[in-house]
Amino acid sequence: MPRFKLRSLLLIFPLIGIALGWTGLKIRERMIDQYRLQILQQYGAHVFAADGDIYRGGPVKSMVFVTVVHLDQLTALSEEFPELEALRFGMTDLVDEQFVTLKLPPELRKLWLDETPISDASLEHLANAASLEDLTLFRTRVTDDGLEHLAALTNLRELDLTETNVSDEGLRHLSKLTRLEALSLDRTNVTAKGLEHLLALKSLRRLRLPDGIEDEDTVALREALPNCRVDD
Repeated sequence: MPRFKLRSLLLIFPLIGIALGWTGLKIRERMIDQYRLQILQQYGAHVFAADGDIYRGGPVKSMVFVTVVHLDQLTALSEEFPELEALRFGMTDLVDEQFVTLKLPPELRKLWLDETPISDASLEHLANAASLEDLTLFRTRVTDDGLEHLAALTNLRELDLTETNVSDEGLRHLSKLTRLEALSLDRTNVTAKGLEHLLALKSLRRLRLPDGIEDEDTVALREALPNCRVDD
């Protein structure tokens, strides 16, 4: 065999081996992901992908959220999947006693608690969720006292307080959330007087206010936050 052909084969064989090894690794990863998906479903979780469709594969970490149904298995779920970045408990019977026992995933970025009976005790449990960026508390039982615990969530970018018992007093706790980009106060007890607590939120881009606040009440706010779209 000519020497140059032998050299070519010596170069090709390692490349083939690398390609086969990489393919085998990807197949193994796919099998593990599918297995872990089945475990999630056994916990009663409804798993969704970025486009809102049913999740069909890929790393568990890439999932947008998991809607948890079997609340009695929350602890087991959090221990089995510490890499989860998003969880949704919306429209479940989740209560404070269950939520405060949940070990939150260390990389949790999105959390939906909408339309659950949780209250201020659950927000205290959230104080250590430093990576949290998106929090939905729509139609929960949180109050002004609970917002004090959110002051520690300095990475928070979106916060939905729609239909909660939050008032002007509670807004002062939000002044430390300097990265906040979207805030909904629709159908809360906030009045024009409380808007002064939002003037320091220079990153705010979208603000939803409750009925009763007129355009003339938001003049100072619009001047302080010229890049924010205010809906009242």
